[in-house]
Amino acid sequence: MAFRCIIGQERALALIRRSLAKDRLPQAYLFTGPQGVGKRLAALALAKALNCQGPADGDSCGSCLSCRKIDKGLHPDVRIVEPEGAFIRIDQIRELTEDLSRRPYEGRRKVYILDQAERMGLEAANAFLKTLEEPPGTALLILVTPSPEALLPTVRSRCQEVKFNPLPIPAVVSYLERVAGLDPEEAWLLASLSGGSLERAMEVQAGSRLKNQEHHRLQVFSALASGGVALLDVAEELAKDKEVFREALEGLLIWYRDLVVYQHTTRGSLLWNRDRETEIRKGAETLAPKVGMKLYYAVNEALEALSGNVNPRLAAETLLFRMEEALSGPQG
Repeated sequence: MAFRCIIGQERALALIRRSLAKDRLPQAYLFTGPQGVGKRLAALALAKALNCQGPADGDSCGSCLSCRKIDKGLHPDVRIVEPEGAFIRIDQIRELTEDLSRRPYEGRRKVYILDQAERMGLEAANAFLKTLEEPPGTALLILVTPSPEALLPTVRSRCQEVKFNPLPIPAVVSYLERVAGLDPEEAWLLASLSGGSLERAMEVQAGSRLKNQEHHRLQVFSALASGGVALLDVAEELAKDKEVFREALEGLLIWYRDLVVYQHTTRGSLLWNRDRETEIRKGAETLAPKVGMKLYYAVNEALEALSGNVNPRLAAETLLFRMEEALSGPQG
């Protein structure tokens, strides 16, 4: 993977490549942003650019022995540290620190990439902090995380942060059409479910997320029809797993988006759930447009709350009762 192959992160890559061109890289980078938007790929691209035997225009060639070794995870000077079990352990950090004290074996720079860096245990984080306080001059440390707030503040303050944004939907669509070979309609649907993450889009393509979203949507609809205790039961079920809850919200958001669009246009070609046009048309005929918008906004606010620090159970209960209130209120 080279810089030129990473899509949708022009700003982040420009910052990195500018420092690389000036040979003014920090001792430690912190690559932050949602899962699956190119952070780890950018870290590997930087490692390749630093050690490539035939770089051009500040990027790796992708074909020399060094590049091929990095691609295969065999380069002795480029290491990826990942959680073993639930955490990155202190002995992994000690091994990293010991190895960093040595000169590069065959490349120009040693590069250590800490993927899922937020999962360092407290002992490991404190040991890593000591490494940051006295870093060896030839090494580059790259922390990769979607949750920088979970790192020790003292660790964050010693790293130069580079933010990676969710990918633009058209960029995800283009990738899915060009690389995964999907037709435009399927690519657009998967991209709309991805939240700007190629990783999530590929998960959706595998089918499990679509099936889960359909199950959760029907589960929520059934609870709304029953009301009362059923709402609390579904809220409790959804809140058990934050990712499951997120899937349910994503499916509901797209469903109500389609319903509102159909109410205003009656055009099935504009729907993301084109295979559910008959159901969406019936829903659009049953609900008043204002109610459809209330439901859409309720789901969207719950999704935003889930991205923050709101308790999932509280977010689920609030959402379901707001939806019940919208459905039982005036329909005009």
